[in-house]
Amino acid sequence: MSAAATALIIVGVLGAIIVLVLLGKLADKDRTHDEEKRRMQERFAADIEEARLRARQEAGRGSRAVHLGRIGEQIAPLLPDFPYQLKDVQWVGGAIDAIVWDGLAEGRNLEIVFLDVKTGRGSLSGQLTDAQKLIQQAVAEKRVRFDVYRPAFPALDVMQELPETTIDPGIEAH
Repeated sequence: MSAAATALIIVGVLGAIIVLVLLGKLADKDRTHDEEKRRMQERFAADIEEARLRARQEAGRGSRAVHLGRIGEQIAPLLPDFPYQLKDVQWVGGAIDAIVWDGLAEGRNLEIVFLDVKTGRGSLSGQLTDAQKLIQQAVAEKRVRFDVYRPAFPALDVMQELPETTIDPGIEAH
């Protein structure tokens, strides 16, 4: 065999060895990359599950707080420091909790109070909602009035025109 052929074979074998080594390193990198990708996916899934659990816990706390707040609003008039007579309070719910006809039960000078009961201790619990701020502004600007509504209900008109009837005690009901 000639020296050139031998050199060519040696170069070919060395080239094959280099290719095999490089392929092995690429395979290791792929395996490492796949393992890292799997670990990241597992970490991501765990983070998502933890976030879901925290959200459920916070929602539960918020829901309990809302229910306790509503209960507190209902029992507020029974507390010793409640500033109005229970007979003067009409619960309406919604943007405000009650309208107080302060002085009505005693027949004294009447003051009308739009009352909201704040039971929470959180940073937002003492703040007025946007709707409450609008109501507060309307009261401050004296944009409050009394109105009477008479519905147009034909059946009531017909009933009022009917003569009063009495039941004859001699007639037995069946």
